[in-house]
Amino acid sequence: MKTLETLLKDLLTDEVNKLHVVADFDGTLTKEYIDGKKVQSVISVLRDHPGYLSPEYQKQAHALFAEYFPYEKDSTLPLETRLAKMHEWWTKHFDLLIKSGLKKEHIEQICASGIVQFRDGAKEFLKLTHDLGIPVIIFSASGLGEAVSMYCKQEGVNFDNIHYLTNSFKWNDRGEAIGVTKPVIHSLNKNETLIHEVPGLSEILKGRNNVLLLGNSPGDLEMSKGSEAKKVVTVAFVDPEAGESEWSKGFDVVEKDYIKINNYLK
Repeated sequence: MKTLETLLKDLLTDEVNKLHVVADFDGTLTKEYIDGKKVQSVISVLRDHPGYLSPEYQKQAHALFAEYFPYEKDSTLPLETRLAKMHEWWTKHFDLLIKSGLKKEHIEQICASGIVQFRDGAKEFLKLTHDLGIPVIIFSASGLGEAVSMYCKQEGVNFDNIHYLTNSFKWNDRGEAIGVTKPVIHSLNKNETLIHEVPGLSEILKGRNNVLLLGNSPGDLEMSKGSEAKKVVTVAFVDPEAGESEWSKGFDVVEKDYIKINNYLK
């Protein structure tokens, strides 16, 4: 098995102007465990904790999870069926969030609460890609995609080389959610075919056919799908607390933080 150093040296033989990065957010750029406890996603915090939305929202959100989550995980079902169910789930959940009075301040409060934390070296990694002019696409299938850019801005790494492919809401002047942008992104369609939905992004990536893909689950391996990649190096991030996991199978190498990548990119 090749080492991370060998893989990155091979990836960089064409120099950094041929490279772009594709990264998952939750559990990849951020920690999956803090103080030995698994971190909840932002959407899970809304669903599970009082003080944000109503108990009725929590009840209905849990019901939707119970109904649709099995389709997400059951790989024996036809992909078309699973894709349709994921779109149905998120469309219903978005409607529920809007009807339940979701406000931008709810997401800001969760981002500032400490529940989201970058992995060691992740901020330095993002700064390094900015300094080297390497485009970074951050994917998130979260129902609250604004949390990604909000958190990056909060941490001082909302650089102009970073492009967010996430679900996002339309907000009124009072910061209340009134609609959702398209396309709806979920765990089964999170890939680079979506770059055409972002004006100018295809041109930015033109000629950058070497890809450093960063994820923490088998589905993340699909993120470079749709690009004209010539070389792809895949890195899985697995917290020590998680132990041996099938989530990392299929990746070229497994890491727990960004220190080594930073050293090799410099």
